Amino acid sequence: MTDTRRLYEQISQKLAKAIAEGEYEVGQRLPSERELAQSFGISRPTVREAIIALELDGLVQVRLGSGV
Repeated sequence: MTDTRRLYEQISQKLAKAIAEGEYEVGQRLPSERELAQSFGISRPTVREAIIALELDGLVQVRLGSGV
């Protein structure tokens, strides 16, 4: 079965699952865009879109200059 969701949606769901499972503590910063892009094997703009989706869902806070 192929996944018909957009790539950023797939990535945001994987990150949301990692957050829910406690892989990232409340208040802990996520890895940088570059690190996430490398670990998922995707481009940084896709990571950016995934983070925006998580922010809209209220799962992360983006702080300019200090990360996600």
